[in-house]
Amino acid sequence: MKEEKTITITAPEGYEVDKEKSSFEKIVFRALPDKELPRSWGELNNVSGYYVTDTADLKVYSFLACETNRNTWPTKEEAEASIALAQLCQLRDRYNGGWKPDWGRESDELKHCVNIECGKITANIWSTTQHVLAFKTPELRDKFMENFSDLIEKAKPLLG
Repeated sequence: MKEEKTITITAPEGYEVDKEKSSFEKIVFRALPDKELPRSWGELNNVSGYYVTDTADLKVYSFLACETNRNTWPTKEEAEASIALAQLCQLRDRYNGGWKPDWGRESDELKHCVNIECGKITANIWSTTQHVLAFKTPELRDKFMENFSDLIEKAKPLLG
């Protein structure tokens, strides 16, 4: 007598077996209805990821969403990028010596920016498309890129 064999089928995440359309020979999966998307931070319920401490250390976090965990990033990479971006913004302001770009629709002022294009750090000129790493001259931008390429690389997930 042959031994009995069983196969367990597990539906992919977000799907369930459609019992009406499935047969012994063919299993059909149907998408589960979308859960209602949160309309506020509190409706998010559980928050997990990494938060940046006051000493710029990263800590793992997983609790209910509340006012005290709004600084939790979904991934370690994004949390590390947030530290690098904070540093870059401080350095950018020092390089620009108080200059602030005018990103208004009518502005014809050229801003010399550091961008991420196709995953690579690039230098561009923009007038109305806002970018966080904007400089008043191309020389300042280029010197900034030369001096802080390591920080820009770390901040890439938040610069795209």
